[in-house]
Amino acid sequence: MEVERDDSSSDKGVGAGSKYKKKCSAPSSSSSSKKSVSKSSQKALTKTDENWPKDIPSDCEFCLMDCGDKLRAAMHQGQFHICWAIAHARCIEAWIHIKYGIVVHLSPQHLVNNIRNKCKKTGEVHKYNEIREFLVTNGLVLEETCPFSGEITANCPKSCQKSAGTTYKIKSLKYMKSKEVNEEELIKIVSKGPILAVVDAFESFNAYKDGIYKGQRNQADTWYGRHVILVRGFDTTLDGVNYWKIQNSWGTEWGQNGNGMMIRKSSQEGNKPSLFLKVIQLEVRSKEGCQWSLIVWTVVSPCFCLQCM
Repeated sequence: MEVERDDSSSDKGVGAGSKYKKKCSAPSSSSSSKKSVSKSSQKALTKTDENWPKDIPSDCEFCLMDCGDKLRAAMHQGQFHICWAIAHARCIEAWIHIKYGIVVHLSPQHLVNNIRNKCKKTGEVHKYNEIREFLVTNGLVLEETCPFSGEITANCPKSCQKSAGTTYKIKSLKYMKSKEVNEEELIKIVSKGPILAVVDAFESFNAYKDGIYKGQRNQADTWYGRHVILVRGFDTTLDGVNYWKIQNSWGTEWGQNGNGMMIRKSSQEGNKPSLFLKVIQLEVRSKEGCQWSLIVWTVVSPCFCLQCM
C-alpha cells in the first residue's frame, strides 16, 4: 500500500458528528439486558494452530486475536464529543500493559483539558497536530490525578503539575494517507495489540446491540458524523464471517457491555471498502524512568468531515 506523509493531519469534525445534536453525546443508558461478549483465547496463536485466521498475511508469524484482558471496562463519554481522548488514553494503557506487564489508568480528562483546538460547544477535534504535540511534550497523568468529569471546559487540578515527572508520553505521531485502509496491514498490527479507528456513526451504530455490525443499512439510516473507537482484536464466526472486535465509549449499555463486532472488508459483500475511515496505531518503543515513549502511526483515507458548527 503506497502512502503519503501528511504532517498537517487535518481531520475535522471527529467526535461523533458536529452538526447533529442528537449524536453530540453518547446514547443514554437503558435497563435493557445485554449478552456477554464471548471470550476468545488470549494466547498468541501461531500458523500451526487450528484456528489461525484464514485472511492473515503470509508474513505474519503470530497473532493475539483479542487484547480484551488488557483493557478496562468501557467508559461513557457523556454528552460531549470526546471519544478521541478516551480512545487515545485506553490504547496507550493497553500497549503499556502488553509490552511491560504494567497496569496504569491514564486520564482522558487530562487530554481534554489541555487540547485547545476543539469545538467549544461539542468538544470534537479539528486536527490531530495539537494532540500529537501534547502527548509528545507533556504526556498523560494518571486518572487518580485528574479524574474524569466529561466536561470540555474544565481545568486540570494543581496535582497535575506535581505529577509532571510521572507522565506517560509518546515518542512520535505520524500521519499517512491512502485511498483505502488496508485491512491486511491492520491485521498485522492488531495481532499484537489494539489500534484506534475512525468510523461513520449511523443511527444503526447508535442502536447496535449484538451480532456483527455491517455499516449503513440503507439511505434512511441517518448519518450523525464520525466517531473514534478502539479496535481490540479480530475473529471469524463458525460460518466463516471475518470481523473486528471493538470497544466503544458509550458505556456498558451499548452493544455487549460496551463492546461490539464490525465486519472486516474480507467478508463485505461486493467490493465495499473497509468500515474504518482512519486508523491510528500506538506502539510502545522504550521506557525512560517514569516517562514512557511510544510511536503512533496513522493510515487514513480521504476525509470529508463536516465543519464545526
